[in-house]
Amino acid sequence: MKAGSSKRIGLKLVLALAAASQMSMAQINVPTERYDNNRTGANLAETQLTTSSVNPTHFGKVWSWSVSGSVQAQPLYLTGVTMPNKVVRNLVFVATMNDVVYAFDADSSVNTPLWKVDLTQQTPMTTPVPVVDVTGDNFLNIVGNVGIESTPVIDTTTGTIYLVARTKTNGQYFQKLHALSILNGAEKFGGPVVISGSVPGTGVASSGGMLAFDPLMQNQRSSLALANGQVLLAWASHEDIDPYHGWVMSYDAATLKQTGIFQTTPSGDKGGVWMSGHAPAVDAAGNAYYISGNGDWDGTANFGESMLKFGTGAGQASRLNLVDWFTPDNYANLNAGDADLGSSGPILLPGTDLLVGGGKQSVLYVMHTTTNGQMGHEQTGNGQIVQNLYNNGGEIKGGPVYWNRAGGLGPWLYVWSNGGDYLKAYHFNGATLGTFNATPVSQSAIPSASGASGGVLTLSANGSKAGTGIVWSSMPLTDDGDHGVHQGVLRALNADDLKTELWDSQMVAARDGVGLWPKYAPPLVVNGRVYMASFAADGVGNSLVSVFGLLHPTFTMAATPLSRVVKPGGKTTFALTVTPLTGFNGAVSLSVSGLPRGATGVLSTAGLPKTSTLTVNTSYLTPVGSYPLVVTGVSGTGSAVTRIPLALALVVTAVGPGLGTISIDLVGNGTAMNKVETAGVVPRANWNEAMGGASTAELPLVDETGTRTAAKATWTSGTGANVWRLPIADAPGNTRMMAGYLDPLGGTATVMVQGLPVSPQGYDVYVYADGDNGGAARTGSYQIAGAGITTTTVNLTDAANANYAGKFVRAANGNGNYVRFTVQATGFTVTATPGATTDGAPRSPLNGVQIVPRDSVVAGPVFSPPAGSYPIAQNVVLESGVSGTVLYYTTNGTVPTTASTKYVKPIAVSGSTTVRAIAVAGGYSSLVTSASYVIAKP
Repeated sequence: MKAGSSKRIGLKLVLALAAASQMSMAQINVPTERYDNNRTGANLAETQLTTSSVNPTHFGKVWSWSVSGSVQAQPLYLTGVTMPNKVVRNLVFVATMNDVVYAFDADSSVNTPLWKVDLTQQTPMTTPVPVVDVTGDNFLNIVGNVGIESTPVIDTTTGTIYLVARTKTNGQYFQKLHALSILNGAEKFGGPVVISGSVPGTGVASSGGMLAFDPLMQNQRSSLALANGQVLLAWASHEDIDPYHGWVMSYDAATLKQTGIFQTTPSGDKGGVWMSGHAPAVDAAGNAYYISGNGDWDGTANFGESMLKFGTGAGQASRLNLVDWFTPDNYANLNAGDADLGSSGPILLPGTDLLVGGGKQSVLYVMHTTTNGQMGHEQTGNGQIVQNLYNNGGEIKGGPVYWNRAGGLGPWLYVWSNGGDYLKAYHFNGATLGTFNATPVSQSAIPSASGASGGVLTLSANGSKAGTGIVWSSMPLTDDGDHGVHQGVLRALNADDLKTELWDSQMVAARDGVGLWPKYAPPLVVNGRVYMASFAADGVGNSLVSVFGLLHPTFTMAATPLSRVVKPGGKTTFALTVTPLTGFNGAVSLSVSGLPRGATGVLSTAGLPKTSTLTVNTSYLTPVGSYPLVVTGVSGTGSAVTRIPLALALVVTAVGPGLGTISIDLVGNGTAMNKVETAGVVPRANWNEAMGGASTAELPLVDETGTRTAAKATWTSGTGANVWRLPIADAPGNTRMMAGYLDPLGGTATVMVQGLPVSPQGYDVYVYADGDNGGAARTGSYQIAGAGITTTTVNLTDAANANYAGKFVRAANGNGNYVRFTVQATGFTVTATPGATTDGAPRSPLNGVQIVPRDSVVAGPVFSPPAGSYPIAQNVVLESGVSGTVLYYTTNGTVPTTASTKYVKPIAVSGSTTVRAIAVAGGYSSLVTSASYVIAKP
């Protein structure tokens, strides 16, 4: 199959990611090709680049980075990543055809990357694959090397960037799946793994009734995707050179084990899945949609020229199953005319169950996807689908983008096809009709150049706000971009009126030139900047990643520190500095957003160079959690406005640093947890990783805030330091904590903890226990002892055929997967001793230990009105920031307990009174809070 021609087409981490992706001021993540799994190609959170600010006077190239090799992959972007040096940065990831991966500071012109990994250095005598080894020619679709060609994908929950690199080692060819840390590029999960596979079949190049994957001939052009914990990959050909087939594979994202394999033409030929680099669309259920190209079709085993829906859910032998498909009725004509349906990729229309896709025939097909068979399979006349939308232009390769606009002119679909066609917009009539108006609602005045030179599009807008929509197009400037290398151009057009070109890189070419066109790599538009890749002239040397943005910034912003920890009801400060750049002496206004409930932010400012203090005051109603804050500096007006966001982090914890819950993950044979993963009956982050079956060396322990405490732990597991893991699929959080364990076969396991801080109400110690015992039921005796502790034993029965499945069950001399002790001490020893068993193999697993200060879980009540002197009687209202709490209070000077008066209505205070109160939830009680009232009548 083709890789882009009409004839022959040859990142342990601390992430502020999950919350930071919701930041204001366009702070979004772009972890996958074309922004999201719908593949809409749209960033609808862009506030800085508007139809007023993007023009040759105020917008242009602000810097560029040099990288080794050509870039055919779209750069990816993560916001608010806390690096190993504790500095929070926005990152841009670039992968090249020389098998080199870079992580750059997205906001810095410094050419030195934060990290760089050359994957050819992992094995001696290794290089990227020279394209001449495949095609015999160095001036076809690909020039130079074939290394990392497709766009990687990032799992933000684990901080992992997945990619496929092609290498040549001592004359042998490999394709490998890599899983790299976003923090330093280190390999994860035992990677890389060599990609291989075979399927039964009698098609071209079969042998003995089997078809084997060929790492040299198969071209991994379609971008990677994640679905249901699986990494999805697809292959086509180089320049239609036989033998080749279309392949789709799935790999477990946590183990890198192959979980599924599909071949499009097992009893035929071709059927490549290339899509001009598009990633598959992935719906909310994890179904993945690919489009195949020229190839044999019979609707049973062979699926060339087809839209394919794959299920990726658990519970089946394969995690990749063809569940539905659509083939246009003229598939034979498409094959005969080299008119691949799969020359572009599909998109899912948000808020609908509709899929849109089309290829070289310049017809966009619209169909339902909700249930099997809704894609319509194949029928004469194609009447089974919703719409055949005739674009009446050249081949579609760059693919459509979609502005899901709720108001104004409504939702539009944009496409710029090859061969002198114009950028067109089609109005979507809504989910009820599910169709597009056949006549474009807007059309550009600029045609694409000759041949394979259509626009590779990205759309940016601030939601549905008028005057913010821009269509960005990467395309060849004047000639056919099919083979060889060609001058590129980046264009920006008004998304509401495509006849209006706002800016292009040739208007001030000496400043803004983009170099050689990066074939089918979309521009990345995010956070007020546009990142545009390019090709090396020989495909081997250096190329540039150009960065465009608003010109002549007038000031910079910084903060110390970048993160703070505070208790509910407390306050903290950040020191801000606004530094003017050359010649600037204007005013800068500051604002803060992202504050949690019950918190306020106060900014105090001074003169230039402007310094300011951000004081954050929380209340007892402020929920515990991690909150991304954004301080925004604004100067100027209209199109000359400079708006700079600065990302900070506020961590609200019910305890001070070093005084919170301490959690110990006994890793066993499982996977170590990341700091950001929360787990346990009392969900907390920053689990301490106890590696191996025994350790006499004391492990220093951090608490839930990540602060190192004076506490230390040692552990043992029988005479053989035995470890094991549950036969469950790895997943972050509870599952990962429960998976690995100490396994004292015939012996005892112990965990000793010393040096705990004094807790006024003592500690609850949770001991988690669940073993891989198959059909056997086993009982373990779990004991806690130590200075000042009444030795207590609880028996836990690990039921047969009952591995941890997402639910914690407390054992009280019966079935369960954890026991709980309460102690008033600064240290203890937990001992697990095997007892009765139904299979002769006594075991008492120890999966984890969690030490919870009893005064740390529930925040104390807040009083309204606050304590003070009042001229008249008051009705005092008590509130708690934790749902499900019960409040108790006293007014007679005694300490409140659960035997005190339960708060059900406002407390009438008519004289001088002190109200004391506690909040109780889930068996935990807050510290006592109080407020004194003086009623001083005039």
